[in-house]
Amino acid sequence: PILNNDWFYTRWNGYFVAPATGTYTFGGVVDDNIAVYANNQKVFERSCCIGSADYTNSVGVTLKAGEVIPLRVEFLEAVGDAYVKLYVKQDGVSEQIVPRDWLRTEVRPSDAQYGLRGRYYRLNNERTFPTNGNDPDRLLMSRLDTKLSFVWNDGVAPTPGLPSDFKIGRAHV
Repeated sequence: PILNNDWFYTRWNGYFVAPATGTYTFGGVVDDNIAVYANNQKVFERSCCIGSADYTNSVGVTLKAGEVIPLRVEFLEAVGDAYVKLYVKQDGVSEQIVPRDWLRTEVRPSDAQYGLRGRYYRLNNERTFPTNGNDPDRLLMSRLDTKLSFVWNDGVAPTPGLPSDFKIGRAHV
């Protein structure tokens, strides 16, 4: 096996997104060791062996709704049983295993628009896309399309005022 049953170390890195304004306290269930770093500060550490959620010496982190902070969890397995669970509780809300939608692998601003950038071009005689992806003489419109589900029948343009004879080029996330 790639990973032995004993004597291994795991580090998880990502981001925690606060679903509501409040103070968040991280804890865990672990055999053998766990350390939790929120916003690059150690907020919880515990050594062997706890079978129910523990917050001993945990430091609360006060966050605003939608705030994104770095989160790192380190786990060390020595011998015997091996388990780890990351818990969180927040201002009077019952403790729970950190829900997956509160975790991110990359930073994404909460007010960002999502979709694909569509660039709509006037057709040339060869009916080809611009070779360099940017032909200002042929560009009709650029917009964020939040989903790709269009039906343009004959004579229908992507938006009023544009010609119905067009191509869509290079979509970017």
